[in-house]
Amino acid sequence: METGNIVSWMKKGGEHIAEGDAIAEIETDKATLTMDAQDECYMAKILVAEGTTDIEIGRPIAVSVEEAKDVEAVAAMEDSLFGRVTEEVTPVVTVTEANSEQSTPRSEPSHSASYPDHTVLEMPKLSPTMETGVISEWTKAEGDEIKSGDVIASVETDKATIDFEVHEDGYLAKILVEAGKPDIAIGQPVAIMTETPVETAVFEGYLNGAVHAVGQETEQEAPSTIPAIEEHSSSAAVAPATKPEVETVPAASSITPAWEGSYEDIELTKYRKITGARLVESKQSIPHYYLSVACCVDKMSDLRARINDNRKDGEPKVSVNDFVLKACAVALRKVPEVNSQWAGESIRQMHSVDLSVAVQTERGLITPIVPDADRKTLKEMSAKVRELAQKAKENTLLPAEFMGGTFTVSNLGMFGIDEFSAVINPPQSAILAVGTGHQKVVPNPEGGFTNSQFMTVTLSCDHRVIDGALGSRWLARCYRSRRRFVLKISGALITLLFSTTSSLTSCKSSSLIFFVSNQAKQPETYPLWEFCEIV
Repeated sequence: METGNIVSWMKKGGEHIAEGDAIAEIETDKATLTMDAQDECYMAKILVAEGTTDIEIGRPIAVSVEEAKDVEAVAAMEDSLFGRVTEEVTPVVTVTEANSEQSTPRSEPSHSASYPDHTVLEMPKLSPTMETGVISEWTKAEGDEIKSGDVIASVETDKATIDFEVHEDGYLAKILVEAGKPDIAIGQPVAIMTETPVETAVFEGYLNGAVHAVGQETEQEAPSTIPAIEEHSSSAAVAPATKPEVETVPAASSITPAWEGSYEDIELTKYRKITGARLVESKQSIPHYYLSVACCVDKMSDLRARINDNRKDGEPKVSVNDFVLKACAVALRKVPEVNSQWAGESIRQMHSVDLSVAVQTERGLITPIVPDADRKTLKEMSAKVRELAQKAKENTLLPAEFMGGTFTVSNLGMFGIDEFSAVINPPQSAILAVGTGHQKVVPNPEGGFTNSQFMTVTLSCDHRVIDGALGSRWLARCYRSRRRFVLKISGALITLLFSTTSSLTSCKSSSLIFFVSNQAKQPETYPLWEFCEIV
């Protein structure tokens, strides 16, 4: 870890902190961790806001004091007074002395006396990989009244277009960033709210005057008394940051293309930039290896044909991909070691099976998530995948519908691709690449030869988490699941589904008919695919 992100603060200014209390959630390059307090204290000042990214190790992020009476004085101080820790220390610092009588409170620039009381709305962090955003549309105009929960704008992130909601009542006094402006950094002011209606002209020149640009230092007189600061894990002094020596490399745009003929440079979208960076990260940091197997899918194809032939009017067809997803989900439940992630000092085994499904859209590839896939029937799986794929193409996925996932399935068989090797989607440890089906002539166990349909699948594995034997065991389990789809129709498995009170009397291609011995004398009929599970 070289930098981290503040996901959320669990303690606010002025709150008491007991030893061992969770102070904040820190997102590292591998996982999201909780930062705990080492001593009893009070949270006096938060220096780094929630959602801030790329915070260097050793940078102060908050200030605590030993006594509650010192909170007000420290909270009034300028952030710049706390400088930068020069040695690697616990990022919460404790103020051991503070003279509230001699300290001079400083007003934040956004609340200067020349402006009415107001709140600055900043560009929010709406996905884990988001670094910049675009306000595609303002749904509220300057002067409009806003209620808590209202959507004031649509924000285009690297993954989807998401509503920007506010959680306080007020009025939209000034829009600082026009719709369509690209690459707005997280935390950059985008609008101003006030509690009462004001003239928009009051805030003209706001960014050029009262508020300094993001990352720019303000020149203000320091208070006459500065509290002594003591770091928990080091007695290092607080000193201004020094600019590290860096090796400069030529920008990509300055590289002369080898091709000297006519060409066109197509500007990268933010989505494509993020996708490219994550793919490079995956191939450079994850030791990939690949396992392939050709699966005979005759029985699966027969069952799929029967289900689709006997579906009700208006019901969608079940796809080959639905069967593959269900097989993967059950295999992950049976071989949970594959449903894991590399966490630096440990391997994190996930308790839920959340399948990421690769979907191609006009903006690029996105992987919406089917949560608890191992608990869904084939019909539920099919419906959920259709719903998510449609939302992905309409760019209306919610963050919870594409953030996370424990395993990914990518299917190019529908495009006629025989087989391929997919790139692992970090922080996951595996992805299954599915090719198209082919007819092959194979020996018939009863003599002679017969035609069978085969489909090649390739499992890309993170060798740090999944050894070759483990990956092979998971593939065998997945393949066996597909071969055993039809076995779920057997009487023994029906008894398993309905316990000893049920007995199978007959089985048709379109339905299951059985008696419930202690409840009914007449057989009840259920659609076949309602119970089409795999074991």
